[in-house]
Amino acid sequence: MEKILRCPNCGAALEYSADRQMLACRQCGTQMTVDAYRHYEQTQTGETQPEASRTESQKTEQADTDSRQRGTMDMKIYHCSSCGAVLETDPDTVATRCAYCGNPTLISDRIEGRYRPDLIIPFAISKEKAMESYEQWTGKGPLTPRELKARTVTERMTGIYVPFWLYDYHAEGRVTANTTRTRVIPRPDGEDIYTDYFLAVRELSADFRGIPADAARNMDDTRMDRLEPFNMQGVKEFAPEYLSGYLAQRYDQTGEEVSSRAQERAKSYILSMAMGTIAGYSSVVPLDSRVNLSLLSRRYALFPVWMMNCTYRGKPFSFVMNGQTGRIVADRPVSAGRAAGTGAVVFAGAFAALMLGGMLL
Repeated sequence: MEKILRCPNCGAALEYSADRQMLACRQCGTQMTVDAYRHYEQTQTGETQPEASRTESQKTEQADTDSRQRGTMDMKIYHCSSCGAVLETDPDTVATRCAYCGNPTLISDRIEGRYRPDLIIPFAISKEKAMESYEQWTGKGPLTPRELKARTVTERMTGIYVPFWLYDYHAEGRVTANTTRTRVIPRPDGEDIYTDYFLAVRELSADFRGIPADAARNMDDTRMDRLEPFNMQGVKEFAPEYLSGYLAQRYDQTGEEVSSRAQERAKSYILSMAMGTIAGYSSVVPLDSRVNLSLLSRRYALFPVWMMNCTYRGKPFSFVMNGQTGRIVADRPVSAGRAAGTGAVVFAGAFAALMLGGMLL
């Protein structure tokens, strides 16, 4: 079902404001918290909002994976509830904008049951601030192509909620290492140096909460990892109203499919902690390590990301920003013309210096 959040005062579309941290109407200026709007809707319809069913989610994940492999994805056609135009989306889009009237639209039946997130981190950085950050970032690169600094490029900035799985693990780690400790004993005619050898053994256990792994195939895992950390104190119980005004995807990779990434991180954390306790030695040579992991819980969440994609001289360029913290992940392209010009200036300066030096000699 297609849904547009309507302003109680004027009937225009409400969008979630990152600056105000509440729903806002651009037409009349009405502002409401998400909880207040949900209460308003309940009083209008007499219906309560659906709750997530994690048991259902866990039971049907494999069935979901099998259906994707068979190519039996949801091909239902959706229409904008404002102008009636067809909403052009892929099967995993749960929030979008109508390409004709521009109204933010939620596809609510795509976030029901196993696809309903447990948690969400709302956007804390507005599009205007994201654009300003991009302009500052490109301004710091003297060789950044002018084409990428154009306003028409900057305005392509898009806010999207990316699906993540969050894992809680109990980890037990054991490491062994050969270590040495050097002692120097002074003598009247010199000094004696002694080296003592030890076998260091450390065993450690710890719980790790909320290790994230993105669950969208069209998102680059390395880029998503580099966007971290997200501030988990900003996590809220999921409500679809947070999606209004942004794009949003549901997961197309199950918790089992991406769990190996989270497991590797948990293992590296516990081993790093264990090795960190082997201190006070002159040298440390790791010998062996073992880790046992127990999954405590797994939750489905949506995290905010600002993205801007374009092509420069036939090559794709992406600017990605953490929509909560402002952390930027991007590879700065270099303008060949500006690089050549800079090189010519440097060469000319060096040549002039050499000529002046020759004249002085």
